[in-house]
Amino acid sequence: MYYLIYFAYESFPFKKEDLEDLLKQAREKNANHQVTGKLLYVEGTFIQLLEGNEQAVKSIFSDIERDKRIIALKVVAEGPAMARHFPDWSMAYEKISLADINQLEQCEHEGVKDYLTNATPFRLIKLIASNPLL
Repeated sequence: MYYLIYFAYESFPFKKEDLEDLLKQAREKNANHQVTGKLLYVEGTFIQLLEGNEQAVKSIFSDIERDKRIIALKVVAEGPAMARHFPDWSMAYEKISLADINQLEQCEHEGVKDYLTNATPFRLIKLIASNPLL
């Protein structure tokens, strides 16, 4: 088992239909490669965890790197994993806000970019694995 966490910014303001198209494509591709994970959309920023066979995860990430819908892609953490966090989801999805992050972490970040600049891989894993809206 292998995992990869990255963040990226939308290259244009996404509409609901744009997000739905991206999710549909991601879920189909991930299911075909037996890759699971979760995608967070936070005020124009994507934070994603991919997990599965190392070659499959890296292949999917390579496709993401070429996707013109996103820019400023940065890998935060990757490596071997003991087990899947999202075994039942080809791509779980959640739209959250900076206020949700601030509430979860009980602090005040000035913006999403500020949060990502200071976030450790552990904090991002905690954010991805949590359900701040529930």
